[in-house]
Amino acid sequence: MSENEMVVKAFIEAINEHDIETIAKQLSDDVKVVYSNLRVLNKEEYLNDFVHEFEALDSKLRIDTIISKGNIVALEWYWWGVHRKDYHGRPARGKTLEAPGVFLFELKDNKIKLIKYYWTPSLVFD
Repeated sequence: MSENEMVVKAFIEAINEHDIETIAKQLSDDVKVVYSNLRVLNKEEYLNDFVHEFEALDSKLRIDTIISKGNIVALEWYWWGVHRKDYHGRPARGKTLEAPGVFLFELKDNKIKLIKYYWTPSLVFD
């Protein structure tokens, strides 16, 4: 496993443990997070999004495939969780939600500098 893959794996493990501090340590100060709906977040916004997610969803992310070349890491994942509280205006339904997706990461100096999300939240929440 490459060094960049290990950074990404530590990031995913921190997500699964709902550990905001460790998530933050894996991100560069100028990280840019781009969602498939073209919503773009900076580090503070992204971490705040996790705080809200962790309050609303009892969720986990499973790594299905991880590959890298140079400073790019691609990760195929499967996410599931129980929707316990309102999340981004979506009322809690107590149902288990599931979705596959892909992250593309760009790393620099052992920190995640860019994350691109590829998934369809409307398929999960609507």
